[in-house]
Amino acid sequence: MSPPMICFAYTSLNNPQHIRQGHIDAIHKIEQCSLHKEDIGEKIFRQKKYDVAWFVSQCDRPSRRLEYVHRMMQTVDVHIYGRCGNYTCGKKGYSMGDKKEECLDLLTKNYKFYLSFENTFCRDYVSEKFFNIFEEVDTIPVTRGGADYKRLFPPEAFIASSDFPTPESLGKYLHKLARDEQKYIDILKEKNSIVVVIVVVVVVVVVVVVVVVVVVVVVVVVVVVAVVVVVVVVILVLVAVVIITIVVVVAIVVVAVVVVVVVVVVVVVVVVVVVVVVVEVEVVKGVVVILLVVAAVVVVSCSRSNSSSISSSNSSSSSSSSSSSSSRRRRRRSRCRSSISSRQRRSSK
Repeated sequence: MSPPMICFAYTSLNNPQHIRQGHIDAIHKIEQCSLHKEDIGEKIFRQKKYDVAWFVSQCDRPSRRLEYVHRMMQTVDVHIYGRCGNYTCGKKGYSMGDKKEECLDLLTKNYKFYLSFENTFCRDYVSEKFFNIFEEVDTIPVTRGGADYKRLFPPEAFIASSDFPTPESLGKYLHKLARDEQKYIDILKEKNSIVVVIVVVVVVVVVVVVVVVVVVVVVVVVVVVAVVVVVVVVILVLVAVVIITIVVVVAIVVVAVVVVVVVVVVVVVVVVVVVVVVVEVEVVKGVVVILLVVAAVVVVSCSRSNSSSISSSNSSSSSSSSSSSSSRRRRRRSRCRSSISSRQRRSSK
């Protein structure tokens, strides 16, 4: 291994010749320097001192994960934190919730793999154990559970225990991968790129959801306003119809009352006229009868007076001439006739 090369030169400012030569020497040395920036993946890989970590609080579970891990420990070192192991992290020694940052920082700095083992094999069930490691820690997760992880996440970003026939074979693979720097860094980069994609997708989904919610709210508000407007219009129309109906009914009632009054008045007038006519006819008839009776009485009285006068004249004076008697009788008859004629004319009028 060649000794490190000095990439800087000291130049005295007292001698211009040294300044020129010093710059030339400095440029020559800088051209020979190989300035290399260490990759972030390499830095992460080299600072990790241990292979596998597992945080667990429930030991005896239906998935028998503790037995699985004990078999893995035959081929790879696994540090178990919590009640089921000998290591502690956080206040309770195992919690990913209490002092979560302390445990995540411990994983990032010291461990290359984390066992994300579920306590039951439920279909499509993925707990926070996987998401916490997948999103926040520069550590490769190892999955074991009932979910189809390869359908939910890119298979290059994690290690599935279902790909290995035995826990020992999985442990052997992790032990080998923990010493393969390039392959480990490739998987870690793939996981981190997926995290970026997930974050972008989540942001897009959140934006879409917000937009959809806003659109839905706007649509709901518009629909509610439209419904309110329609209801108000319907109410106004109903009120107008009721008012028009009342006006029409009142008009019909008024017209009917007027017609009834007119009919009653006409009937009363007709009745009065008829009564008047009938009464007048009866009165006229009575008057005529009375006049006829009076005329008859007058005629009878006249006849009686004539006969009595004739008798008296014959007895008192026999010397009267027949001519004077007859003339007197003619005059009396003419007076009676004229009186009867005048009475008949008055009655006819």
